[in-house]
Amino acid sequence: MADRARLMKSTRGPVPGARRLGATDPNHVIEITLVLERARPVDRGAVAAMATRAPVERRHLTYDELAERHHAPAEAVAAVEAFARDFGLHAEQLNPLRNTVDLRGRVADMERAFETRLEDYEHEGVRFRQRKGDLTVPDIIAPYVAAVLGLDDRPQARSHARRAVALGRGFTPQQVADLYDFPESDGADETIAIIELGGAFDQDDLNAYFTAVGLPRREPVIPVYVAGAQPHRYGANADDDAEVMLDIEVAGAIAPEARLVVYFAHNTDRGFYEAFSHAVYDREHQPSVVSISWGSYEESYTEQTRHAFDELAATAALLGITVLAASGDDGASDQTPGAGFERKRHVDFPAAVPHIVACGGTSVHAREGRIVSETVWSNGADGASGGGVSTTFGVPAWQNGCSAGAHPLTGRGVPDVAGDGDPNTGYKTFHNGAHEELGGTSAVAPLWAGLILRINARLRTRCGFITPLLYGAARQAEFRDVVHGDNHCHGVDGYLAKPGWDACTGLGSPNGPALLRLFAGDAAPHDRTPAVAP
Repeated sequence: MADRARLMKSTRGPVPGARRLGATDPNHVIEITLVLERARPVDRGAVAAMATRAPVERRHLTYDELAERHHAPAEAVAAVEAFARDFGLHAEQLNPLRNTVDLRGRVADMERAFETRLEDYEHEGVRFRQRKGDLTVPDIIAPYVAAVLGLDDRPQARSHARRAVALGRGFTPQQVADLYDFPESDGADETIAIIELGGAFDQDDLNAYFTAVGLPRREPVIPVYVAGAQPHRYGANADDDAEVMLDIEVAGAIAPEARLVVYFAHNTDRGFYEAFSHAVYDREHQPSVVSISWGSYEESYTEQTRHAFDELAATAALLGITVLAASGDDGASDQTPGAGFERKRHVDFPAAVPHIVACGGTSVHAREGRIVSETVWSNGADGASGGGVSTTFGVPAWQNGCSAGAHPLTGRGVPDVAGDGDPNTGYKTFHNGAHEELGGTSAVAPLWAGLILRINARLRTRCGFITPLLYGAARQAEFRDVVHGDNHCHGVDGYLAKPGWDACTGLGSPNGPALLRLFAGDAAPHDRTPAVAP
């Protein structure tokens, strides 16, 4: 037997409270994804430096340039294919651009290949495979393997949509855009990628909704099913459908001429990564914005998954893609009480990824088309804006000087920005044949996505990775600073809002005209020589 190496980032713990059913059928055929290390890793420092410039002063990479500079080494692909043959696995869907190889084979062969044991478990009515501990691989491929995803297919994330308790105070998405004074634009020639890990949409319901909010009939939404996902029956899961329809309706109403592409995948770590990866590397649709409204507390993911997401988000920055993610709906706890609930602070993943814009929630009160007050969204047991300090990602350079409460950040601070997320001051939606008012930070990600789509269309360029620019010196003018409230939730002490950045609403909610000026390069003079992606 060849010498083997332990993949230290692959450590998996059990699902708290899950019931063991027995060993997984050794003859059952499964498919997994190997994410490969690149020959030339993305230079994070150079990405951050480029992102301090206004988008109009940057030049992003093309897909061909990305493939040329940041592909997996040929020897890595050859070694993985040989490894697959040695263990009776089939290497499929080799994608040099995405640096992934799909492996298909029997459970027994997968267990031998990675020295693990797969067992079936059940939790909250869902059956899944689970593994524990680390994985190993032969020494010859260990340097090339960044992540092994899919052996364990436990449910990995949850939707961040919430229903209103107090009805009648909701807004249409256009009304929220007007409250924040979004720049006038229809988002023409732009494409948004929306990531979904469940649910379905219905084009007839969407047509009815867009007509009801005063918009012309728009182009049909494009579904993309990845990593073995198949269409769900609309109405089979009303909660997941509500998430999907909320995302589409918010982004689609704010940018009515933008193309909407929805990437559906299974709710596993493999499915989540594959949906995100397909969106970032989609040559056909070429999205300029990715909106993610699913997640869960960061420690529930393996280190390899967190690393793979961070590398992918940094790659999106090279392509000029803005990635936005909901910061969670359970305040500083980022957990729903139940089996395994820890009364401690957590932050949500993938919002915690430094190269993703984390979107928190506020409660907005308006009169005659103007905001009269805006506070942290915090409704006790009914939810609160997710936010806090990462225990797995370090402090990014652009957050140096920020503090959570009285203490300087010890890790990545979440969120970066905010917007109307309180379901009780949320969004009028239509799904499964009925009107409903919804909110949650899952509404804030597509809200900001619609804003970026509008700005992209206005400037005829891609905003791309915006976070370092947003945190630049004297940038608070680009935001409505939210200084009242906290994100206490489920008995876990939250963080207090304060002037400047805080761990409830980040830098604040958007000031549309000021952000447009910032991204246009009008807020501060620069040498106009374009910054080129590394």
